[in-house]
Amino acid sequence: MAVFVAAGLFHGYSYGDSIDAAEPMPLIAYVTGLAAVQVIMTVGVAFATRGLWKLWSMAPRLAGAAFCGVGFAALVTQLIHSY
Repeated sequence: MAVFVAAGLFHGYSYGDSIDAAEPMPLIAYVTGLAAVQVIMTVGVAFATRGLWKLWSMAPRLAGAAFCGVGFAALVTQLIHSY
């Protein structure tokens, strides 16, 4: 649990750091867009998981592993290209 809390804090800090000292209107647009994207992704994953669960009981675990793999690949790609 502590690892997830720490990851959440760093994740939130990185989002907040990207808009540091922004004017009010771009800040509102950024936060609104960020919230919309997060909601769309969460609802999409929920529907995909529900559909896969009905199809095959192991599918949600496999879908979670696939999403984790895609996220890890994106992280590694960003780390490689940043150096």
